[in-house]
Amino acid sequence: MSGIRLIIALLAVLAMSATIAATSASASLPEAELLPGESFPVESTSTIKGTEVAFIESSLGLLIICNELKELLTLETAHLGKFDDHWVGCKDNGVNVNTIGDAAGVMLFKGTEHLVFVLLSPLAVGTVRQLEEATLEIGKAKVKVKGVVVAGLSPLNEETTKYKLNLKCSGKGKQELSSYFNEAGESLTKQLPLINAGLGNENACYAAKEELSMSSNKMLKIKG
Repeated sequence: MSGIRLIIALLAVLAMSATIAATSASASLPEAELLPGESFPVESTSTIKGTEVAFIESSLGLLIICNELKELLTLETAHLGKFDDHWVGCKDNGVNVNTIGDAAGVMLFKGTEHLVFVLLSPLAVGTVRQLEEATLEIGKAKVKVKGVVVAGLSPLNEETTKYKLNLKCSGKGKQELSSYFNEAGESLTKQLPLINAGLGNENACYAAKEELSMSSNKMLKIKG
């Protein structure tokens, strides 16, 4: 009997160790690693042009379509950074849309971002962007945009100066990625961009019709 009890005790210890290990693994965040001798910040850029290449759509039907999107992402540490998005040729039903103070058809969005896991099995990484509130002018109307944008990021665990940023919708006013895991391994859900056109906040989608091919000025590896 003592032998059986010893085996049971050992199994319990192993199970507890596995739980602690799993918790420790989930309680981490992805990070950007640079080559020896390199230092932050790291800047990455992308530009897409064409007909209707980027758009913002609300759940109640507001649809702003743009013909150019310029991305500037700046990683200031291994985890944290900022972004500047420059949207050009933007219209809603033929009416020019711009952020206050900018030229007709030009929308500027900026804010902070940090690296996160969007899936734990299999591991998938992304960025979480906290949009600074921006006010859009659509004719005489004023529309506010704020909230959180979750974007997919690849590749993982490869040294490169080229990577992909994925901003997609899964439906009308629905961001494809709307959750992520924090440092404690907790899933944070309903992380969405919001539009207020005068009827209260609506869920929205902040998207590009194709993956953004980002080019960075230094070799980096997103480790997970």
